Amino acid sequence: SSSSSSSSSASPRSLNSTHLHTWDRVLERLGDRVEALPTWSIGAVMWAFGRLSSVPPRLRDRLHSTLSHLFVPSSSSSSSSSSSSPRAGAGRSEGRAKPAGYTMKPSHMTNVLWGAARLRMALGSPLERAMQQAAIDTMESFESQSIANSLWAFANMRTEMTSDYLGAVLSRIQGLTRMEPRHASNMLWALATLRIKPPAAVASHLIDLLLHKYSSSSSSSS
Repeated sequence: SSSSSSSSSASPRSLNSTHLHTWDRVLERLGDRVEALPTWSIGAVMWAFGRLSSVPPRLRDRLHSTLSHLFVPSSSSSSSSSSSSPRAGAGRSEGRAKPAGYTMKPSHMTNVLWGAARLRMALGSPLERAMQQAAIDTMESFESQSIANSLWAFANMRTEMTSDYLGAVLSRIQGLTRMEPRHASNMLWALATLRIKPPAAVASHLIDLLLHKYSSSSSSSS
């Protein structure tokens, strides 16, 4: 038991050249076919490299390209959709298939963002906005941990959040009925880091959840 505990507490080992070559070949082969992969696997890859906190530049570029394929609508599909639609100006998203990343579960999307933040990966505005839009589409499924980790990641990357994304996040926070104290503190830290002042109703709701959590804990212990 002592050996297992010591190994679990040790810092992760760096990837050797064989591992890096394998990952490089895998990501190279994916290319435009990345949509055929289960989206959770991309989150797992980003989480794994985030734990290592290091990735070679070439492999970093391949990861960024993979994420772009997952989340950013291709310009070709966008232009063909708008030109072929008789109501091109009526709605931008009508008749356009969404990228595969929009089906990603909140926990998997959070793994992507967490890994990117740990790797100090510059996602770029198009990818950042696309991921925020994907999160808006599934925001009702986000629990406190996914929201806290996403905000933490955006704050560490100093990402500018769109008004739509921020509004969806704040609305979702108000809809939560329970929350771990660490999640609330991460949310408040992220908002403060990004110099975003939450509405009074959101701040009050977070405080109420914290007070309820602590009061419940003290009652059970007594």
